[in-house]
Amino acid sequence: MAVAENVVYAFLEEEKRTVARIGDREIGEATYVVEAGDPDTWIANHTYTDNEFRGQGIAALLLDLLVIEARKQGKKILPLCPYAVTVFKRNKQYQEIADPNWLKENNL
Repeated sequence: MAVAENVVYAFLEEEKRTVARIGDREIGEATYVVEAGDPDTWIANHTYTDNEFRGQGIAALLLDLLVIEARKQGKKILPLCPYAVTVFKRNKQYQEIADPNWLKENNL
């Protein structure tokens, strides 16, 4: 496993994703789509970290960045990818920005 040093994280709103890069190499991403009929809800639909860099907290930081940007813009997040669902269920601070219907469905 390679150690993830000098990782740069970015929110790319036009691409609807956050990315992690080392130099020119993209090593992770978290993507979202805008919910049809509700432009104030982002659906977190995919999180990925290159196998070589897994287990180093990169996915968590990508999701953190997505949550920070959603808060800045007054959006809610509907977590659908398995990683985002797990993180949202475990962390109260994420539940504050979660879609209210998702919270009810998951008894949170």
